[in-house]
Amino acid sequence: MRLRIALLCCFLFAAFSFAQSPSSVSSVGFSVDNIDKTVDPCVNFYQYACGNWLKTQEIPADQTEWASFVELYERNLVTEREILEKAAVQSANRTSVEQKIGDYYGACVDDKTVDAKGIDPLKPELARIAVVKNKQEFIDAVARVQLLGPNPLFNSYASPDLHNAEMVIAYIDQGGLSLPDRDYYIKDDPKHVEMRNHLVEYATQVFTLSGQSPQQAADSAQAVLRIETHWPKPPWTALCAATPKPAITR
Repeated sequence: MRLRIALLCCFLFAAFSFAQSPSSVSSVGFSVDNIDKTVDPCVNFYQYACGNWLKTQEIPADQTEWASFVELYERNLVTEREILEKAAVQSANRTSVEQKIGDYYGACVDDKTVDAKGIDPLKPELARIAVVKNKQEFIDAVARVQLLGPNPLFNSYASPDLHNAEMVIAYIDQGGLSLPDRDYYIKDDPKHVEMRNHLVEYATQVFTLSGQSPQQAADSAQAVLRIETHWPKPPWTALCAATPKPAITR
């Protein structure tokens, strides 16, 4: 079930992230025409493999960089969007999985309904958090939200062991900060101070929209800044060995 939810979230993220129309991204995959055969691959393999591609490509106006892998990523977004839009069309031929994906996607892009409901769907969860009084209740609240999908305070995931590639182990890491890195929280030069002020302004607005009074919203925003400033960003920490990777047979 959690895997299915994660896949749905990935599909939705891809759909919302893609701003171009499907026809605006090339559907052509790898082509030998990208190879510059005038270059000796033993002298400059990169120029040999990518030379003609570099001669014909321009950075799109909505991109900060452009590479063949970015092009592939954009094309994948188009494919995922087409899958979602097709699944969202009500049809007797849809499978149960297609119906769930399509209905979920359709509900998320229904801006009018979302705007009309406001934060009402979140109020029960916000109320649970608001009544937390001690450490144990705090732990329980964090655990509940972790099960729902978001990752407050920490992330956990499985990945190959950095010291033993034959093992897949569990990792735990801090759950992310609002500002790019630690310098934004601790440096006192004008640039970083301004960015912290913008964070507080934004958080205040969010808490105000959630129904808090101006003073409550301001206090909550300061609490966000205080927690994120003191929240550590340690190296990846392994929790325990999970399972060995399956052997590869030839």
